[in-house]
Amino acid sequence: MNFTILLGKMERNNYVTVYIDNLTIPIELFSIVVNFLDYYPSTQMSLTLTSKALYLYIYSDQLCTRCANEKNNIKLLSKNCYLLETISDQTYNLCFETVKKNGYALRYVKYQIPEICMEAVKQNCYALKYVKHQTPEICMKAVKQNGDALSYVKYQTPEICMEAVKQNGSSLCYVKNQTDQLCIKAVKQTGLALYHAKNQTEQLCMEAVKQNGYALKYVKHQTPEICMKAVKQNGDALSYVKYQTPEICMEAVKQNGHALIYVDNKTEEICDAAITKNI
Repeated sequence: MNFTILLGKMERNNYVTVYIDNLTIPIELFSIVVNFLDYYPSTQMSLTLTSKALYLYIYSDQLCTRCANEKNNIKLLSKNCYLLETISDQTYNLCFETVKKNGYALRYVKYQIPEICMEAVKQNCYALKYVKHQTPEICMKAVKQNGDALSYVKYQTPEICMEAVKQNGSSLCYVKNQTDQLCIKAVKQTGLALYHAKNQTEQLCMEAVKQNGYALKYVKHQTPEICMKAVKQNGDALSYVKYQTPEICMEAVKQNGHALIYVDNKTEEICDAAITKNI
């Protein structure tokens, strides 16, 4: 492909003509080129497509005017980013600086490109909701900031879901394809994420109550071992034990004497243990 650059004068305007020899592109791509180039504040551009060449005319006398407008608009949007919706001449710098201050402004960006979308979710992960063409990198950036952003991920991958539950175990509720590994990672971050697990295993329940004894509330099939693990983490978890045993009650009051109020059969030995703990 050959490039020829010509400089000259045309009426009162300086201009540059870029001639790209033997270039043929689909009309769809031509539209994308027009939209993409329109981001840059260098000029008002006129593009024409022929069967043999693409001509780009750059009128330099319009450069100063458009750059000045861009500067004023950036200053205006720094006070109220949502005014971006009213600006027709949206340049790259204008959009970038605006979403950098408020990611939600992405919803008013007419022509989104990856760099602007990435900056938006860096500022506010929930801006992912307005990203038209999501990439794994943009989605990963969002869920690393807050796992709940997974709710806006259109195409979930195991890696994205794993990062989401690592950041916030409760985001397990947004995972479409739950695996044992994902669920374990979620309850290790917060035991209460057990509530969102579709398939409970004994190991999963054990990890959940180990992290937070109150997760026992969501255990569908309680075992003495799971209950014991829960009350050892938090004696008040005894309030969720369906079938109390002397051993479980004793462990509960040893961890927290206050748990005595949840003991169904208050023996002298258990009461003494509770009092001793609170002394």
